[in-house]
Amino acid sequence: IISIAAILLITVFAVGLGWFPVFGPWEGFLDRLWHLTLPALALAFSWVAYSTQVTKASVREELGREHVETARSRGLPWPRIVRRHIFRNALLPIVTIVAADLPALLGGAIITEQIFQWPGIGMLTVKRTAERDYPVLMGITVLSAVMIILSNLLADIAYFLVNPRMRA
Repeated sequence: IISIAAILLITVFAVGLGWFPVFGPWEGFLDRLWHLTLPALALAFSWVAYSTQVTKASVREELGREHVETARSRGLPWPRIVRRHIFRNALLPIVTIVAADLPALLGGAIITEQIFQWPGIGMLTVKRTAERDYPVLMGITVLSAVMIILSNLLADIAYFLVNPRMRA
């Protein structure tokens, strides 16, 4: 999905409309951000579609729960019901999705960097794999493992903050 989104973005916004550059040198921070826009959008498209579906399903499931009906029958204002009863419980699957997808962004970055010719860890991985530079590849593997561990740690911290049952 990332490669299709990247090619469509290049075709429409870089080649067709000429709004964004795809290749070329960078001349400062703002120019680097301008070059980064299309790759960031390509990475975000695949993640946003899936997380939106999970969010919608989670909120829909929470709407039918008994504690929401009880809060509604008690006469609580709708924004408070959404914030306290629906959103908090619907947030748990979303936290899981985000934590699982953070390391996957590294894999997607490899594809995106190849398409947009953006020098980064993806280009380094491809180049060093072709050259069979095992120490660098082991370093990239360790970096990937650290990203997975950190995303799981962030998920556990977020679970603790979001889920009041974990505090008790």
